[in-house]
Amino acid sequence: MNSNWDKLKPRTSYHYDSFKMDPAYDSMRYAGRFIGQWQTELETVVKSSTAITWRNRNPIDGTSPDIESEEYDLMRAGADPRLSLTNLEYQLHPVFQHMTDALGLVEGEKPIQSRVHIQHPGQVWNLHIDKLEKWNKADPHSVYRFMVMLNDWEPGHFIQYSTETLFTLVIGLEKYTVLIGTMYHIAQQTLEMVQDVHF
Repeated sequence: MNSNWDKLKPRTSYHYDSFKMDPAYDSMRYAGRFIGQWQTELETVVKSSTAITWRNRNPIDGTSPDIESEEYDLMRAGADPRLSLTNLEYQLHPVFQHMTDALGLVEGEKPIQSRVHIQHPGQVWNLHIDKLEKWNKADPHSVYRFMVMLNDWEPGHFIQYSTETLFTLVIGLEKYTVLIGTMYHIAQQTLEMVQDVHF
């Protein structure tokens, strides 16, 4: 069985050195903040969101053609291939859609994708490299991901981009914070170990 990780790793120029910090790759950049109130909408999203695995993570494009190798990476690490990664909600409330619109993003080969991630305690989005080049195959480095923190960081909420672990860099990461990064080279993972959900 072929590994999805092993397949994607050579395509990047990333250093893959656990003891090295290269700001060109090992960081998400602060891009600004949104100010507002959306607690009611968040409570609704928690109820309407759907738990996903690698196999059913993308209701728009369907199951990945690489699913066997993606699940193999989980099994190779000793995890259940049906591991629950997070909960997702693709139907955005107006307040969340307004955030997407305010970023001024330009569509590529596919429509802009916006969704809310709700990670419950015990859900793990294992270490992986995104395949976001489908938005611009000619220039995958032009594809960016924006993350908007919809609630405050708490101990036990773990987000890692390559060798940057966000809770060590931004202790007290606040809701409203917007982070930006290009995902073509970056390995990433998230883990929820607190007693409440995170977005």
